[in-house]
Amino acid sequence: MSGRGNAAGSDRVLAASAHRVAAWELSADSPWAGAGVVPICTPVLHGPCAPVGDAWASMADLAEHMIAVMKARNGIGLAANQVGVSVRVFVHALSNAAPEVLIDPVVLHSDGTWAYSEGCLSVQIPGSRSPLVRPKVVRVRATVLDGSVVEIEADELLSRVFQHEIDHLDGIEYVQRLTGCERDRVYKVMRDAGVDVRYIPTVA
Repeated sequence: MSGRGNAAGSDRVLAASAHRVAAWELSADSPWAGAGVVPICTPVLHGPCAPVGDAWASMADLAEHMIAVMKARNGIGLAANQVGVSVRVFVHALSNAAPEVLIDPVVLHSDGTWAYSEGCLSVQIPGSRSPLVRPKVVRVRATVLDGSVVEIEADELLSRVFQHEIDHLDGIEYVQRLTGCERDRVYKVMRDAGVDVRYIPTVA
């Protein structure tokens, strides 16, 4: 998930992390996403990721790489398939509120509604941010890097980041959840930028 403001980062930091994991090429050039981030319409973004299960201990290097990419691109969340690795792991930048690496997250409960303008590091196209209504509060169960299981009740922005990244792990981009005139507007923005929106699956 993208934060507010321009995405600008340190390629040196990204390069230092690159040797630790087999992931999306840091030098990959896309007009739709920053270096090191998989752009929309790449197949790895549009299918469900595999559970990690008991292999949580092997996720440390991947998580370190993901955090470096997220910070370099000024994001507030990043899913593993956004760096080309199809496993159920995401990281986020709100570590004062919850562990920053969450493995095999599951939404246990949601409540309320909250509108927020969403963007995505895989869709860094001017004009593509859009208000989206999601549950205001979610309760999530996940494994952390030491193997322990946590349950987190997240509200507003933290809840939004969790839902956005869990959607990624299910193969869903935020633009797929847009409806009506706003969906038409954002899809036109993407088409005008060269995205072949026929390759973006429809969400029921």
